[in-house]
Amino acid sequence: MKQLKKITKKYFSSFVFFYKYLQNKIFIAFFLSVVVSFLDGLGLTMFFPLLQVVGEGGTVNPDEMG
Repeated sequence: MKQLKKITKKYFSSFVFFYKYLQNKIFIAFFLSVVVSFLDGLGLTMFFPLLQVVGEGGTVNPDEMG
């Protein structure tokens, strides 16, 4: 267990610093960051068909949209 604490302090010193002040809130912040990145990717995925329609001059072929 001491070895694990030593490695954590050596390689993740920033994490240890923030964990000392935020405690378990840092895991909530990390989880929310992952959720936001997933939703951002979903939003971009929904934006691509709109760009395809604009680029083709307004013609829509539903088979090509997924």
